[in-house]
Amino acid sequence: MDTILIVDDNRQNLYMLQSLLSGNGYTVMKAVNGEDALRVARETPPQLIISDILMPVMDGFTLCKKWQADESLCRIPFVFYTATYTEPQDRELALNLGAVRFIVKPEEPDRFVEIIHNVIADQQDAKLPRGKCLPVENGSYLKEYNERLIHKLEQKMMALEHEIAERKRSEQALRESEEKYRLLVDNANEAIFVIQDQHFTFVNSRVEEVLGYSFEEIKDIPFYKFVHPKDRNIIVERHERRIQGKEVLSTSSFRIINRQGDQLWLHLNSIRISWQGAPATLNFARDITREKNYEKQLLCSQKLEAMGALAGGIAHDFNNILAVIIGFSEIARTELPPGSKIGGDIDSIIIAAKRGAELIEQILAFSRQEADQFKALKLQDVIREVILLLRASLPSTIELKVEAADSVRPILADSSQMHQVLMNLCTNARYAIAGQPGVISIRLSEQRVTKHVSVRDCPGLAPGNYLVLTVSDTGCGMDEATQARIFDPFFTTKEKGQGSGLGLSVAHSIIRHHKGEIVVDSKAGEGTRFRVYLPVLEESATGDLVRKSPGEKKMPQGRGEKILLVDDEELVVSMMEQMLDRMGYRVTSCTGSLAGLEVLNNQPGYFDLLITDMTMPEMTGADLAREALALYPKMRVILCTGFSEAMDESAARSIGIHSFLQKPVSMKSLAAVVREVLDQQ
Repeated sequence: MDTILIVDDNRQNLYMLQSLLSGNGYTVMKAVNGEDALRVARETPPQLIISDILMPVMDGFTLCKKWQADESLCRIPFVFYTATYTEPQDRELALNLGAVRFIVKPEEPDRFVEIIHNVIADQQDAKLPRGKCLPVENGSYLKEYNERLIHKLEQKMMALEHEIAERKRSEQALRESEEKYRLLVDNANEAIFVIQDQHFTFVNSRVEEVLGYSFEEIKDIPFYKFVHPKDRNIIVERHERRIQGKEVLSTSSFRIINRQGDQLWLHLNSIRISWQGAPATLNFARDITREKNYEKQLLCSQKLEAMGALAGGIAHDFNNILAVIIGFSEIARTELPPGSKIGGDIDSIIIAAKRGAELIEQILAFSRQEADQFKALKLQDVIREVILLLRASLPSTIELKVEAADSVRPILADSSQMHQVLMNLCTNARYAIAGQPGVISIRLSEQRVTKHVSVRDCPGLAPGNYLVLTVSDTGCGMDEATQARIFDPFFTTKEKGQGSGLGLSVAHSIIRHHKGEIVVDSKAGEGTRFRVYLPVLEESATGDLVRKSPGEKKMPQGRGEKILLVDDEELVVSMMEQMLDRMGYRVTSCTGSLAGLEVLNNQPGYFDLLITDMTMPEMTGADLAREALALYPKMRVILCTGFSEAMDESAARSIGIHSFLQKPVSMKSLAAVVREVLDQQ
């Protein structure tokens, strides 16, 4: 069996050649450089040597020269197998040194084995051509060898320079790519961070903005410390399941607590990644606090709308009931002598019924069905009025602080409604302090809202200048569950009999009707602060004022004028008929609009005044008034209503109605309005 010596400094090349040759029946010896090859060959001469050229210690050319100079080796065929020295000059030098074959890598395995087989066969048959054996000291060899070596070094240097240039370009491209990545990540609207072993290992600048901490401050703190305690368990559980590769929702919404102690809502999208060779999560978080606040306000608004619809459904009938109670009580009161005990009882009935009427007024405030008296208003004046009332009722243990500069601009508002809002807020503050020493603070200021400067907890606030009314107290404060319901109708934390639960609901409805917002900041045991935002009136605005209720003047009397009274409620008709009779009017009454129209047609020009209810079956009071005025343009008309979405004072006047009365109506109010309308020219 023929033995072949293979020489190569690359162990992989040695292994491949050994496998190829041994697989074809040859015995293989190995060496890793020229010096090693000479030692092996002298100990056990082979039938053939196959050598690489570029090797450490002793290269292939030098090995070939020494091989040919050695009497014991020079007759053994020498084959070059190279991938670096591949030019014709290299081949010529190799053959001049005595090599019998010059093979360029890579060669097809079958062809390579065939060449080797032929070389051994020719050697055995003495047919192998021999190259010239050059002496070691031969100058021609040294010159040619040095030229090939220098040429190869030049090629290597050029290749190395090209490789270095390519590497520099790659490194520059990588730096530019990393810089673009950093700019993209740092300027992203989303907070981007990596969590590994429950700690932050990477954060962008948005994370630092949201949390209020730098990366250096938070990198050693477990991430769950920033999660709201009520959301912490579920977030940690999902994180651990994701790290373990288990199936879990990729998105979630939860609360965090930032450095300032603010509670923020985040929407998180999280995926599992490998970070520096270990499992981690890559997280994208978006601040959705405004959206959550907006949802809360929208839900509250929907509740109020539903309450308003319910209020509208009961207001008409309830006001008719109160009108009958108040009316007949006032009639009965006129029959009693001054100082009568029964008269005092009747007064109590009237007071209770009027309180019921006030409650209906507050309920109707949800859907804004009452007539507004909007005008340019300096809220400082309202504050001064409210302070006068508060100081008289507040205990000495409660201090009242007010900061309301005259420079704060006016708003377009209903004075009585603003009075109601402020009184409700201050009354709540008083109850919150609950007899303990404390402070109620009222502050008035201005704030500008733009697209870039907004109020975080008022997402629906349009850009513009706003008056900010702040009412705060040092009372008991509220927990989150209570804060979530404070604007719900009839929700109250007061003891039974101390409040209806409508104060804040009405305030909320009034403020939204004025295109404003109200928000609350509170913590249990740390007091409460309400902030009301109302649009500043940029230019002076004036408007007609709705007529206010008559004062405590002497009741006007009739002069025998003829009045047609129409209402679908028999008790209301009976009550108002008695009132008008006592005032000196001649009254004809009907319990239905069609009956009233028939009376008008049967007695043309007879009546001086028509008093009609608004909401009636078959024909509304407004339609009856139109018919009456079409027949008798000079006749006066008063429209009464307990509630109507379709009619208010301005709408009534637009169809020719002379006055508009909201039920329940007292005898004095009725007397004053009837006399006023009849006396109009």
